Amino acid sequence: MDSNTLVVTDDVRALGIAPVGCQIRNLDVQSGTNALNAEINEVNQLTGDASAVLASDVVDGSRELFHRLGRSDQEPAGEQLVKLIEARGFNRNNNIVDAYNIVGVQSGAILGMHDTGEIDGPITIRRADGGETMLPIFHEEPETAAEGDLLWESDGDLLALLGPVSRDADAFKVTESTDDVLLVVPGNPAMSEADGRALCRDTFELIKRTCPTATMEFLDVQRGVTTGSRAATPADD
Repeated sequence: MDSNTLVVTDDVRALGIAPVGCQIRNLDVQSGTNALNAEINEVNQLTGDASAVLASDVVDGSRELFHRLGRSDQEPAGEQLVKLIEARGFNRNNNIVDAYNIVGVQSGAILGMHDTGEIDGPITIRRADGGETMLPIFHEEPETAAEGDLLWESDGDLLALLGPVSRDADAFKVTESTDDVLLVVPGNPAMSEADGRALCRDTFELIKRTCPTATMEFLDVQRGVTTGSRAATPADD
């Protein structure tokens, strides 16, 4: 990933959200590490009763975001994760995904994590024109965005979709060969930009436990001028 820019269109800002993103480099993907045991044990305390997280302002804010998208019937990704932990406990994956999921379930926020190996160019978060397709992680068939859904993309490739699903793209999932990741926090009306940056830092600090040479850099956020539903060239704020 050569670019370090997050373009946020005017119609996304009008939703009352302040998206942030960061790139975390120099990763060593590991399975079976015990470095995050304490945090995983804490998360597992939510098994059977995660009502405190589910009643938080952050989860309520994500529901409000989907309401503003016209998707009140859709359950935001952060809420889905919390309910999954409540039902069956924490499912270990690898040190990078585990760190991401720990922060996701503790906060209840919507997060997106993407392997940057095939990403070249700025990241744009925008409202969908309608008709954009993406194969979500854990799905067998692509999903199609409706006009006004929320997505982020790079060079025409969708990285995540908040609409008929609330999911990251399977094509950019973290694997054993991942070296660098992009972390996106779209935020919601209950979260500030500072809140989003704090979640990026929390994830990075957990990753540093097992990747001591890892580095993090925030993406520069620029305003994108909306032409129809699509972003045009960035404009100065």
